[in-house]
Amino acid sequence: MDNKIWSGHEGICSCQRYSMVANCCNEQSNELRRTKDGRFAFLRVFGSGHMVPVDRGDYAIDMLSTWLHTELVYPS
Repeated sequence: MDNKIWSGHEGICSCQRYSMVANCCNEQSNELRRTKDGRFAFLRVFGSGHMVPVDRGDYAIDMLSTWLHTELVYPS
């Protein structure tokens, strides 16, 4: 992400990172970054490559379920 030119580049690279715990495994497995305006979020899944559903299917289902069925709460 650091080598692309994009208007939100500074915002996403300088934003706070949040640790997330996957409900499926009850362990810290993800790192979430999002812009202050909430228009863009980036979720990093530890132990996975670009094929998250193949590499970590349990985390992929957990991530999608969380984003589709609940509102993410970010610490202030």
